[in-house]
This record gives sequence, C-alpha cells and structure tokens, in this order.
Amino acid sequence: QELQELYRGRIAQTVDSHAKLDLLLQLCFVFEELIADPQNAIRAYRDVLEIDPRHVTSRRSLDSLYTRTEQWRALAELLRGDIDDATDEGATALLVRIGDLYETKLRDPKEAVDAYESALGRSPDHHGAREALERLLSEPAQRQRAPAPRHAGVSSRQRVAGILEPIYEMHDDFAGLARSLEVQLEFINEPEAHVALLKRIAELHTERLGQWSEAMGAYLRAVPLAPGDADLREKLALAARACASSGNANAYSQRARALEQALESRPGESTESEIVRELATLWDDEAGDAARAEPWLERAYLASAADPEMQLQFARSLERIHLASGHDAKLAASLRRQVGLESSDEAKAHLLVRLATLQEERLGDVAGAIQTHAERVELNPGDLDALGSLERLYTNSERWVELRNVLERLDQASTSEDDQRGFAMRAAALTLGRIGDKVRAVSQYTDILGRFGASREGLLPLVEIYQSEARWPELVDALEQLRAIEETDDARADIMQRVGDLQRTKLGERERAVETYGQVLELVPSHQGAREALRGLTQDE
Repeated sequence: QELQELYRGRIAQTVDSHAKLDLLLQLCFVFEELIADPQNAIRAYRDVLEIDPRHVTSRRSLDSLYTRTEQWRALAELLRGDIDDATDEGATALLVRIGDLYETKLRDPKEAVDAYESALGRSPDHHGAREALERLLSEPAQRQRAPAPRHAGVSSRQRVAGILEPIYEMHDDFAGLARSLEVQLEFINEPEAHVALLKRIAELHTERLGQWSEAMGAYLRAVPLAPGDADLREKLALAARACASSGNANAYSQRARALEQALESRPGESTESEIVRELATLWDDEAGDAARAEPWLERAYLASAADPEMQLQFARSLERIHLASGHDAKLAASLRRQVGLESSDEAKAHLLVRLATLQEERLGDVAGAIQTHAERVELNPGDLDALGSLERLYTNSERWVELRNVLERLDQASTSEDDQRGFAMRAAALTLGRIGDKVRAVSQYTDILGRFGASREGLLPLVEIYQSEARWPELVDALEQLRAIEETDDARADIMQRVGDLQRTKLGERERAVETYGQVLELVPSHQGAREALRGLTQDE
C-alpha cells in the first residue's frame, strides 16, 4: 500500500507524459508480477491507456487480466478498440472472438450475432463465424440441456437465419440453406408467405438434395394452408408416390391427412370437389386400399354431378370394389348409376343384363329384375332375350296381363312365322283363360286367322266364345271356316249338321237348314243326326 501511494504520488507530480507513462508501467509490473493484485493492475493499465490508447503491451496485459478475472464485458470493449488498427484478417478474428464472448460468457446472443455478422461482412468465407452462427441457429435445442440466464429471442434466431441464407446460397450449401429457411418459417404468420417458403424448402430437397421424404414433409405442412393450390397438391402427390416407392408405408396416409386438413378449412365447393376426387384416387388407384377408398369414391361420385364422365369413372371404381367385396346391394346400386351415365346403348344394355341377373339371382328382387328387363326392352324393343326374361318372370309371378303384353311384343319382334304364330296363340289363350277378356280374345284370334290362315287352334276358341255368348251368326261363320279345313267327310258332316241345327233353332232359317242337312247327307248318306233333323222338320210341317 505504501509502495502504491509512493508511485501514485510521483505520478501525480510528474508533468512529462513519457515519464508518467514509465512510472505507470512500473506500477503495473508491481501489481501484476510482484504482488499479484490483478484489480489494481487493471486500474493501472487503464491509466496507461488514457495516456497512450494504442499502447500494445498494456492492451495485451489487460486482455490477459480481464480473462483471468472474468471481466468479459470489459474484455469485449477492449477488443472492439483493437479492430480499427488490425488487418482485415485480424479484425475478422477479433469480431469472432467478441461474438464468442457475448455468446458463451455474457449470454447475450443479440450482441453475439452483431459481432459474427460483422465478421462475415469482412470475410464471407470465415469458417469460425459461420460455425458460430449455425450454433446459435440450433440454440433452442441446446438450451433444453443447459438453460442459461439470458437467451436468444425469436428475433435473434430469425436474424441468424437471414444472415446465413445468402452465405449458404453463395456456397451451394443447400442443406444449410434448407435449415435456415426452416428457422425463418417460425417467424412468419402470413399464410401466403409461409406457403411460399415451404415450397422453396421442398424444391431444395427435391431438386438439389434428392430428399423426397423431407420435401414431402414441407408439402404436408403447406397443403392445409393453401387448399386451393392444385399445383401444390400435385407436388405433394408426386412426393408421396416417391416416398411410398422407397418403402415409406405411411406416405399415402400422411398425404391423405394433409388433404383432409385442407377440407376442414372449407375451401369452397370447387376446390372441395377436387380434393375429394384426389382422396378417392389416392386410396383406390395408388394405395389400393378398398376399405378407405369406398367412402371417398362415394363422396367423389356425388361431388362430380356436373361432370357425368367423371361420375361414370367413380361409379365403375365403386362397382369393382363392391364386386370384390361381395356386397350385392351396393353392386346393384353402382350398376344402376352407370346405366344412367353411359352414353352408349350397347354399354347400357350390357349393364342392364348384369343388373337384372344380380337382382333376380343374388338379391331375390324379382320386381327389380322385371323393371330392369323392361328398361332393356325400352332401349331395344326387339331385344328377344329381354322379352324372354320378362316372359319367364311374369309367368312365375302369375302376372297375366303383363305376360300377355310381353307375348304380343315377342310376336312383333320375332322374324320366324312359326314363332310369331306360337306367341300370338299363347297371348290369345292367356287373354281368354287367365284374364277372362273374351272381347279381346276374339280380336286376337281373329287377327291370328287373318295373319296365318284358318286353323283348329284359332277357330275352336272362337267357336267356344260365340257359343257361350249366343253370337249365332259369328258362330256359324266360325264353324264354316272350321269345316273348310277339316280333312275327313265325317268331320265336315258333323260340323255342317251343327250349322244346320243353328240355322233351324237359333236363326229361324228353316230352308237354309234343310239345304245344309242335305249337304251333310251328300257327304255321309247314313249320317244319323241329319236324318233325324230332317224328319223333325217334316213332322213340324
């Protein structure tokens, strides 16, 4: 203490600056080397610098003393004072050292970033400064292991990312660039800017790094934010397919979840329809997951009402799924939908055949099968197979009127005269027997006789009808036609005798009756009926 007071007294009395500097340096030596008093040594060296701010030895000693006494802020300020006199390389090194002090000792990331940024401004290729900033960029993860009293705020990390971005670009360090952009994402709240940055990140991973998984991660985050961006959704699809082909079993479900999140934002009817169709195609065509595809295909079908061709595609996909699953009712519904959407009559007819078969054989829906076959006939009135199916179903169902109508249509559609006659006869017999419509039956049998000529099958029912309704003139006419086609004299004689009886007893035509009986006896002289009829007429006279 006495020695310090002695030196301080002499220094105060000394006017010459050189002499005062020498005394201060001696005092510094005493404190630093002889009595190891670093605090007083620091004060002495500071006094030296007041006389000679650039005194190299004193600055070096202060550097050492500040370090030994952990006076980091004072050391940083000291080093800042050395920058102006240093070479570019030396100044850069000083700035990196200052940055390290603020980062590791003072825990002041803002000042640290300032120093590192200044260093890179002088030397963009400086590895130490770049490495330090990268360390600060990942500092939140480090803090989880070693919390500090002061830490980099959000703005500091954002600044670091912005500083490193052009450096990474300059050196084609695409991995580093992607990392810096990811950090910048944390501080962007505007959706459009967020999506633009995610697109850039994804493109770096695909075009520069060949990392489809990382690109997909970016697209997965972007799509829910921009559901209406069809190009973005397509790029997500491309990335998902690439990841799936590389063995990522979750690629399709991850893409699906992103699309579902996009739907949750209610993007508008048009975009919603597009996304629903993409989900349907994803699960059906790409993932081959029928269970997940079915509900989306159903939604896609309903969402495509304005596009029949697209609806038809989804209906076909649903048909395939229902066919494989054995769900016959749903299969029938998908076939029915296709019938309404197909533009080709041939394709419609094929679908209707399948639908009718399914309805009848698998679903037991006879009424539905009948309706479907009827549609086939509407589509092609000459479809003999459809008419034949209706004939069978109406017969089994005992729907006689409908069966009669189908037989009439079969008559019209057939090209064989024998077939036509057969269908016409069956229709007339049905009208007379099952339906009980004698008026229509007469018309039908009369038409048959006109078209195909007289026959026992056509005339005998008419004879029965006319007899039951006491239509004597028509009955006589029918019997006359029947007589004309009989092959034996006995048969013809019996019919003529019946005609004579009608003329005698019903029509009051005695003379004609006598004439008719005479014709009978000419054919068969021994005909007992004619003889008795004539005797009766004679006795009446």
